[in-house]
Amino acid sequence: MSKPVESAVPSITGGGTLTVESVADILERKLHPLIAEWFLRVEKEPDLTDIPLNHDERTSHLPRLLDDVIRRIARQSPSLLRKSC
Repeated sequence: MSKPVESAVPSITGGGTLTVESVADILERKLHPLIAEWFLRVEKEPDLTDIPLNHDERTSHLPRLLDDVIRRIARQSPSLLRKSC
C-alpha cells in the first residue's frame, strides 16, 4: 500500500498507557483493503492482465496466503499472539 498506516505510530490511550499494535494485528485488520489495493495494482500491469482472470480467480488465494503470513508473524513473537490464533 502506498499510504502510511496510521496505526503504525504508537498511540496513548486516555489512561496514559502506550498502545502498540503488532504487524500481525495490522495485517489482519487491513486484510480486505490490502487485497483491494493489490487487485487495483495488478489490473494496471499489462503482463498480468494478459492472463484473463476475474476478481475472484485473481484474489481468492490471498486471504489464505495472508492468514498464513499473519500466523507466522504472530508465532515469532509469542507475547503478541492473539486469541484467534
